Amino acid sequence: MPNWVAIFLTDYVVQYAFADPRASIARTFRVLPTAVIPKMGASLPLTWGFAVAIGAAIATGYMLYSTTTGFDIRAVGLNPRAARVARISVEGTYLKAFVISGFLAGLAGASMILGVFKSIVYRFSQATAGTV
Repeated sequence: MPNWVAIFLTDYVVQYAFADPRASIARTFRVLPTAVIPKMGASLPLTWGFAVAIGAAIATGYMLYSTTTGFDIRAVGLNPRAARVARISVEGTYLKAFVISGFLAGLAGASMILGVFKSIVYRFSQATAGTV
């Protein structure tokens, strides 16, 4: 259900709240040039968001395998009953995992919008956006 809420909220934003009246399709205003994530090089199709993604992957791996929070997440993921017996808060660990995954998903989405597409298109589909 939260996915549908996010989809319809984004649809509202794209069609009404931040709609670009000059666009031929339903999309938001373009991101300002000062907010765009630059490319890593003139000949590379990668933005600096790629380096941020690599850093986030390394940080997530470190967190999962070198901290107590990571141990709790792995323990609850493997066996919630055994984790509860070991006095790990299963519900609290679920919440931590949801927050971390939401942060990473938001980071990925922001990187795509600010670095690649430079606006949000109705229903998230860049295939219908034509040239961006």
